[in-house]
Amino acid sequence: MDNKLPKHLGLIMDGNGRWGQRQQRSRLFGHQVGLQHILTVLPICFRLGIPIVSGYLWSLENWRRPSAEVAHMRHLLRTLGPPLMRMLHAQHVRIVHSGNRAGLTPKELAIIDEAVTLTQYNGPHTFNIVFNYSGREELVHAARRIATERIDPAEISEQLVNAMLSTPMPDLDLVIRTSGECRLSNFLLWQSANAVLYVTDTSWPDFGQRDLEAALRYYQEALCMPAHVRAVAEGQEPYCV
Repeated sequence: MDNKLPKHLGLIMDGNGRWGQRQQRSRLFGHQVGLQHILTVLPICFRLGIPIVSGYLWSLENWRRPSAEVAHMRHLLRTLGPPLMRMLHAQHVRIVHSGNRAGLTPKELAIIDEAVTLTQYNGPHTFNIVFNYSGREELVHAARRIATERIDPAEISEQLVNAMLSTPMPDLDLVIRTSGECRLSNFLLWQSANAVLYVTDTSWPDFGQRDLEAALRYYQEALCMPAHVRAVAEGQEPYCV
């Protein structure tokens, strides 16, 4: 791949339930396969040279889903979470968490905290687990923290707001959404302000290296576009720098 790669990639891993139904199985089966598929896609991202990946596992809005689906997702976190975290640790991946801790059970918090603590000195690759998360809620929480600390309004900056987020992260360069829906669904709204959005009809469990490379080519073309447009307007040969 070209060296113009995103430093921070966001993955909205959509379509797991529908994929399960297309396999003549249940939506719950699709969610299980989707969670396990992270271990297939992450190494590809890191091998291609992307150092940070944020994966949207569960939003605050997802708690409104049918009770059986919610219970199954909690079950997957408890049963598949620990072995998945250990596998990522074995690959020297650092794990961080973006999301609201409120509403999670002590067991769920313990699994997340153990993964973060166990991998805190790993590198150079990072996987940000975006779980129990809402972009709007994160910004409201940051505003409350700023108000609580009685910070002079003149001193409030983008850097300060970023520092007040649940897990301060670099801006996203590219957001990939699988399964065809062209929306962010409250995913890292602050961090994705200038990100390129790429939508593929491929469901997350089917998303592979070819799909990722197609997204990266789209990203590179998007970076080239301003220079291309200027060149054509000036009657020159299109180029990308």
